[in-house]
Amino acid sequence: MMRILCTVATYPKAPLMYAATWDALHAQGIPDGVELSIVRIESPDIAIDGRQDILSKHLLSRQMVIDGNYDALWSVEADMILPNDALAKLLQVDAGVVYGLYLARSTGMWICFPQLAERGTQSITANPKAAVSAWGNVIDSQGAGMGCTLIRRSVFDSVSFRLGSPQFHDDWTFAQDCIAAGIAQKHHCGVICGHILNEKMALWPDKNSGAAFRRYDPGNYRMI
Repeated sequence: MMRILCTVATYPKAPLMYAATWDALHAQGIPDGVELSIVRIESPDIAIDGRQDILSKHLLSRQMVIDGNYDALWSVEADMILPNDALAKLLQVDAGVVYGLYLARSTGMWICFPQLAERGTQSITANPKAAVSAWGNVIDSQGAGMGCTLIRRSVFDSVSFRLGSPQFHDDWTFAQDCIAAGIAQKHHCGVICGHILNEKMALWPDKNSGAAFRRYDPGNYRMI
């Protein structure tokens, strides 16, 4: 039996997450031989800044995987809409870290970087032909993001979560540390996730709508 721990790093203050995220997790088609546990990771009572808050949640998730002898961590953010086969598809990929595909809310770019560096990094959407070619496929990647990300237990033998440069969150540093450790990272560009903007709108990748690949989805995204 493969045991997967899914953790959702909630918002620091109530309401903590979107109902669509929680519903999508509980609607997952679980492959035979897989056991999925879903846990919300909430903020500590003490007030800490945003980067420290999310770092503490990722560190706790990592420790739960190690202490609980899980085979992998599936990180899902509190504002993601997942396809029902997200976990099944991620598990099919032979890599230490496998990312689903979603957009940055601020820019509309895909959170998928063929090369990751502190300067000069560009999303794959900077090359529209490459992005169209990647659509639906599994491609080599250097990260980043923890919105819909499967991390094999063996990765945590050599890589943890930490903060690096002030302008980046710990997901960026984690991806860089995986590169340095020689850990394979891939994007499954067939695990298409919505990124909720607010209670009435979500943003989805779309290969047919121009260089930024933006597609808005009006809806009712209740927070819980």
